[in-house]
Amino acid sequence: MTPASTLPVWDPAVDDRFVCRSVRQVAPGTCTVVLAPMTPGAVRFDAGQFVTIDFDVDGGTVGRSYTIASPPTRPDRLAITVRRTTGGAVSPWLHGGGMAPGQVVRVGAPQGDFTMQAHPAQRYLLLTAGSGITPALSMVRRLYDLAEDCDVVVVHAQRTSEEVPYRRELETIADLLPGIRLHLLCSRAETDSGHVVAGRLSQPVLAALVPDAADREVLVCGPAGFLVDARAICAAVGCAADRVHHELFTLQGSSPPAGDPAGTSPAAEGFTVEFRESGVTVASSAEGTLLDAASRAGLTLPSSCAQGLCGTCKTTLVAGEVDMQHAGGIRPREIAAGKVLLCCSRPLTDVVVAC
Repeated sequence: MTPASTLPVWDPAVDDRFVCRSVRQVAPGTCTVVLAPMTPGAVRFDAGQFVTIDFDVDGGTVGRSYTIASPPTRPDRLAITVRRTTGGAVSPWLHGGGMAPGQVVRVGAPQGDFTMQAHPAQRYLLLTAGSGITPALSMVRRLYDLAEDCDVVVVHAQRTSEEVPYRRELETIADLLPGIRLHLLCSRAETDSGHVVAGRLSQPVLAALVPDAADREVLVCGPAGFLVDARAICAAVGCAADRVHHELFTLQGSSPPAGDPAGTSPAAEGFTVEFRESGVTVASSAEGTLLDAASRAGLTLPSSCAQGLCGTCKTTLVAGEVDMQHAGGIRPREIAAGKVLLCCSRPLTDVVVAC
């Protein structure tokens, strides 16, 4: 392995291809994929950032955003840790052997501000659940590699301790690095043992585990329901709202509200948006995004950041014009090829998109 200090900096504009080095099971229903740049180079990123990866799944390209689980102190590799989700397009494929060493994927530049660098503080609380542990893995591994003088409490919620990805590594780091405290909050544990705490996240539990939570910068990552509960619990123990930051990647979309059939509300008047593969056409205002239109139509389409960052909602603009105000989640050559991001594109005319 080439020392990081001698590696050129990887540039996705020059070569965004990565080759799979390994796929391994790290917990029940969770696997880690290790990737290396095809053109050798050090990938510069902050612990907690994410990348968008284009996979070739069953002959089609599917983009997904994943937080980097490996630390920036090991820059010649990127690792993502993926939990299998029912009905997903990528995670069942990954877990079913779709990805193997030697296969090539395309990776976008690291993005996101769910990092300690973006939210500097003397003390942190990392509050995670399920696959939301991935940014905490990167952060904790970085602190350990650098032997940092830190004050970080990790509270991670999972059903059982056996399902915690890299449990032994996390426990070892917490045992060896005095500045890190680890609490694995397991709903199916019968008794407390070592770093395992029996129970669920609640105001009394958080207050007991982290009495000084209100004095910490809080980074929350996990499923949508967990984020809602965690923010309420943090507020209840005195955490200021502007010191609680969250990260969520999910498949967004919902059915139209009761009593408001898709496309009939005043806000939905203006243009039409046709989702060709879905066979649905819906009215949309010039102020609403294409993703908003999909949601009102009852479509559940892949999306993640809803800010034009990650590229997960990328699709082809078949006809019409849009105003796309993205934040780096789409490449110039993709725009030239007629690609758009649903989450940040607003119709200027009647529009047809491929999805």
